Amino acid sequence: TCSMKNKDCQENKKIVFIAMALSQPRCIKRVISFKERGFECQVYGYDRGKYDINSYPEDISVTNLGQLEDNKYLGKSIKVFKDIVRIKRTHHSKDTIFYAFGFFQALYLKLLGERYIYEISDILYAYPKFRHFVKPLKALDRRVIKSSLATVMTSGGFYSWFGVKAPQIFVIPNKVSPLLQ
Repeated sequence: TCSMKNKDCQENKKIVFIAMALSQPRCIKRVISFKERGFECQVYGYDRGKYDINSYPEDISVTNLGQLEDNKYLGKSIKVFKDIVRIKRTHHSKDTIFYAFGFFQALYLKLLGERYIYEISDILYAYPKFRHFVKPLKALDRRVIKSSLATVMTSGGFYSWFGVKAPQIFVIPNKVSPLLQ
């Protein structure tokens, strides 16, 4: 994801992850992959009442920011923004890179002037109930992608949908391990 050839990844070895669902297996797997490459990892996230059997290794610092209710988008967005501002104050330094597991977290980090890696595993605003917001949010999302140190897309379909051509985009499919198939 963060290529060792990338200057920011060579010089900055601390990554602060912001996960919308702390126990989401994809998030845990991504954090562990950075830890295994020598990065200091700090994880912040929310309890969504899902995947509760999954956990991080003991040597990774995890902070639970509380619960987020499904379908309460405005309240959830305000809470996440306030939490990111607080996290930024705690971890703001030239040695820190933030890792956002979602659009709004990445957008907030961009607006706050932080360096970030953005992971896209879902495009919530493309769902029919948000059809009136698709065009402006897609345009904004493309800017967030272009401003990132790296963007990870868990499907090649996302890459095609956005149509952004940039060297910092990586497609890393979110698949079941071949050992389990």
